[in-house]
Amino acid sequence: MKTFHCNFGNRVGVTVKASDSPPSRGANHVHSITWTRRPPPEVVPRYIEWMHEVNQTLAAEWRVNLMHVFFVSPTRAETWCYAPGQIPKMIEPAIPPLTPK
Repeated sequence: MKTFHCNFGNRVGVTVKASDSPPSRGANHVHSITWTRRPPPEVVPRYIEWMHEVNQTLAAEWRVNLMHVFFVSPTRAETWCYAPGQIPKMIEPAIPPLTPK
């Protein structure tokens, strides 16, 4: 298992565990995401930027394309694609934004 860690300050950190090798088609490459405490909203954009680096590193190392969905708020998700040698690209959502019940 590959382990990545980032400290965002104010005792907010995250540890991500990912596969050692490329996932099979349709499988998750990230196995766990563990926060030291609940991240405040201002950390979310920094976390996503850091995860772009993590996902891009894995895509390049494994020479595969990867996809990651970020739930950036209770009502909004972003889907990003990663390919070796390319910058991360956000794709248009296939479903409408989530609406609270």
